[in-house]
Amino acid sequence: MAAGPILIFDKSLLEALSPDEAVWLGQFYRVNMTPMFFVETLADLEKEVAGGRTPEQIVGRLAEKTSVMGVDPNLHHARLCAGDLMGHHVEMRNFVVRGAGRSVQRGEQKGVIFDESEESKALNRWRDGRFLEVERQHARAWRAALANLDLNATAEQFKPLVQGETRPKNLADIKRFADGVMNDPDLAERTLGAMLQTLGVPYELWLPIFERWKAEGRPTMPVFAPFAAHVMTVDLFFALSLAAGFIAKERASNKADIAYLYYLPFCMVFASMDKLHARTVRLFLKGKQRFVWGADLKAELRRLDEHYSALPEDTKARGVMSFAHAPPTEGDFLTTRLWDEFMAPHWRKPREAMTDADREQVESALREITEQLETAAPTDREVRVKDADFVTVESKVPRRLGKWAIAPPEAMGSRGDD
Repeated sequence: MAAGPILIFDKSLLEALSPDEAVWLGQFYRVNMTPMFFVETLADLEKEVAGGRTPEQIVGRLAEKTSVMGVDPNLHHARLCAGDLMGHHVEMRNFVVRGAGRSVQRGEQKGVIFDESEESKALNRWRDGRFLEVERQHARAWRAALANLDLNATAEQFKPLVQGETRPKNLADIKRFADGVMNDPDLAERTLGAMLQTLGVPYELWLPIFERWKAEGRPTMPVFAPFAAHVMTVDLFFALSLAAGFIAKERASNKADIAYLYYLPFCMVFASMDKLHARTVRLFLKGKQRFVWGADLKAELRRLDEHYSALPEDTKARGVMSFAHAPPTEGDFLTTRLWDEFMAPHWRKPREAMTDADREQVESALREITEQLETAAPTDREVRVKDADFVTVESKVPRRLGKWAIAPPEAMGSRGDD
């Protein structure tokens, strides 16, 4: 899994990148693959395309460019919202929230193994042009849902809230209004009811959630369920923006684009070439989080590609993982500045060139990981990551992408291209 700032990007950015540029995105950023990215990518199977390409080729091309990123999928926001409302609070610390791994025991050591994710397996299939019928059905359903989405009705429903003397003048005013609603103790009960409906919480959970809210003193939603309140704020902001005319009602895909904002608490950097994201994401960022315009990140990745292309051929043959552990420390690189901001202070410490002894250590570590995967026995006792003696995350990367070899030869498996 890559080191670097945790990054969320949308499909628009990946579409703009060449395979060579995607290599450096995967090398210097830890990518949070949100459910929205998978849904949007899969939906392209039902998209009308021009230029002699097929939808399968377009999706396969996108999947190919993700292959170097070590897919790190975030849990779906609806599942997280339900858990948050039930009292299983979600950590919003700019890290990926993964599903549970397998608790295992190996001798006296206990560990957690995260098998290759279903999302990673799907991307590998898509890269090879293999799609399940259920995936095609999901693509058709998603396209149909967007086609039937009535944003005009949403705008009309919320229009009374944005009219009159206090009419908001811009999106920042809309955000302040939405925050005010969520933090108003007099509206807390009505807001909770709206959240249970809007966020798709299973009906059988409504009563225990409501009882928990009363038992805790009827707090406001950001206190009661912070992540669910964040998601509801995004939805309320979107509806009010439609009503005020700041977001176009005619473009149904705006609803899909705004849903990326649900996952902002789980990244350090958000990058997109979507104009709606450029106008809205910054309003929801907290702390040191950053929005990077996609065209600027693409230009940065191209500069990195040119920088490393100047290395000797024998160095490049060792694979980018062997010579690009961190971004360049010389020159004005955006990626370097982001590493300084999010990865300081340790990453700039000089790293000595890999020796034969180092390579032997790599091979030994690989054997140890393989042994952990093969010999660790399941245990009924749950092992938390913070208490584990070892944690293994299974992921696949290609031998090559574009013009680049990815991993050192001794680190590559013997099966296929991964």
